[in-house]
Amino acid sequence: MRGGGALTNGGPGRATEMPATFMYSYTFTRNQMAVGASSAVIMLAMIADETAPMAFLEIESAGTAFTAKAIWCQ
Repeated sequence: MRGGGALTNGGPGRATEMPATFMYSYTFTRNQMAVGASSAVIMLAMIADETAPMAFLEIESAGTAFTAKAIWCQ
């Protein structure tokens, strides 16, 4: 096992591999840029899907309109 392997380095049959380590291993270790890039885009979409509603609810609960001026000029 090389230094810094996450938990079991993918576990039995890669069952415990995290999305970020999957992206890293395919992009840099296996040199499959398309697989790494597509997994990064999917991971970004999943994170945005979770955080965008929370941001809109926070802005809405503050009672301000959703504009750049309302966000940056508080």
